[in-house]
Amino acid sequence: MGSKQMTKPKPKACVGAVEGGMSPRGLIESLVEDMDREPDAYASVLECSVGTYTGKASVGVHAKATTAEASAWAGPAYVAARGPTVSAGAHAGLGGLSAKASAEVCRAEANVLGAGVAVGLQADTGASIGLDGISASVLGFGVAIGPKTSIKVPVAEVSCSIM
Repeated sequence: MGSKQMTKPKPKACVGAVEGGMSPRGLIESLVEDMDREPDAYASVLECSVGTYTGKASVGVHAKATTAEASAWAGPAYVAARGPTVSAGAHAGLGGLSAKASAEVCRAEANVLGAGVAVGLQADTGASIGLDGISASVLGFGVAIGPKTSIKVPVAEVSCSIM
């Protein structure tokens, strides 16, 4: 039998038009999949992304530009910070519909086992409805109800994910 060498993930950094990072997950998914996840990190400067996607049951468009972004995670814990960012997107599929535009001056967030808090200055505007619940926000004031429930104002957000 041959042996297989395992390599540990290394922290990543990038500059340019790439997309990366990670988004927080819910409590159940974090417990099952992330408990033994190796620590890792991501950072980017002057990141831009734009594109479209189509699948068998979905279609969407997205665009994002940020001056600086960094995130790190270990097990079910996640932290992130980013500088001025603008983004917009729309999605339609069997799982639901969504449209959102966002402008952030800055944002810092932390998430452990699906419970999260974020602070910064932002003006999200958008709505979504689908299998993952409903959400709506206008100029930074918003609420989401579903597997991820959250309440946000232009300077803070509190959330709890169960899936």
